Amino acid sequence: MFVEYAKAAADDILIRITAVNMGPDDAVLHILPTLWFRNTWDWNSGDQKPSLRLEQSDGKFSVIDAEHSSLGKMRLAAAGDAGVLFTENETNRQRLFGVGILHPMSRMHRLFCGPRRSRAVNPQMTGTKAAFHYRQDLASGASCVIRLRLSSRPMEPESLEDAFDATFALRKREADEFYAALHRRGWSRTLVPRSDRRLPGCFGTNSSTIMS
Repeated sequence: MFVEYAKAAADDILIRITAVNMGPDDAVLHILPTLWFRNTWDWNSGDQKPSLRLEQSDGKFSVIDAEHSSLGKMRLAAAGDAGVLFTENETNRQRLFGVGILHPMSRMHRLFCGPRRSRAVNPQMTGTKAAFHYRQDLASGASCVIRLRLSSRPMEPESLEDAFDATFALRKREADEFYAALHRRGWSRTLVPRSDRRLPGCFGTNSSTIMS
């Protein structure tokens, strides 16, 4: 699986996931792009608990609203036919410390597709951790592309269409030009592929680096 990021603006991040069936047989892949808040409200009594909630989902386009007292409001949009799951980002105190009662909605990834799914997700479509659930039937060697966008702006289905891919192409071209200039200044070609994952203003991925 390859995950790429590109900035359309400081508060507008495009996300492109390419999943490939590398096995010899046809397979069903469950892909869960996930958004969550780091849990500080359980440990700091003065921290206000943030929230995630479903704004819309029609089988072709889905949006999760994220609200935080200091970070403000953001939205995560997803294209395609995806289910939407909500749970709580709670610490498993039983497993870590041997004390306390396990929060019933803290194990989404382990239980969401099992017989106890109703205990792992919130039917009220709200929580502090949420995921889009894509189920992809892929032949051996086949791939699929999932598009998401995290933004402070309201979004429509068009936000994940032609302009989305154009932004990725632009950022890749800018990154190529940037590193070509480094080569011309005498940077070693063996060092640049390593350094491009660390330079400020870049997003590193396991397949490529896109300039912000």
